[in-house]
Amino acid sequence: MPPAGDGREALQAILRRKPVSNLLFIGAQQDAEKLLAGLPKRPRLSILKPDDAALEKLNHCWELCIIYHALHRLGWKNARLLLSRLRDVSCQAVYLCWRHGDERGELAGLQDRLRALAYTMMEPCGEDCLAYFDMNDYKQTPDWLNARHWARPELWDKFRW
Repeated sequence: MPPAGDGREALQAILRRKPVSNLLFIGAQQDAEKLLAGLPKRPRLSILKPDDAALEKLNHCWELCIIYHALHRLGWKNARLLLSRLRDVSCQAVYLCWRHGDERGELAGLQDRLRALAYTMMEPCGEDCLAYFDMNDYKQTPDWLNARHWARPELWDKFRW
């Protein structure tokens, strides 16, 4: 899915493929500038440092949020609250990028914890791991959820449900 290289290159490819008009970036400002360099259309950018990523500052809606190498600075308790708030209220899509080495201590088992929050793992890019949540495709429509299984008036008098 993402191209070979590091997580930044994979995120740049995603931004080229799916341009957005407003973006929340949680991480270092220089990383945000590197990420947006070379994009044909630059989105309106809001940057939060990991230490400042408090839930009360997330009172705006963004099309996309990128959390770049910041999870280890948040700690799991704060990261879980932040990721849930971004997923449920503030963003249509959330992309995470972290280094393999960050998955120790309080963040041990991070991939399983992210799956429990409905985030989908992507293929690793070098030393970076990627995960995402996209409101448009987080759940596939089940086969049984269609008119063929529901509105069947020919069976109304034959069976009692």
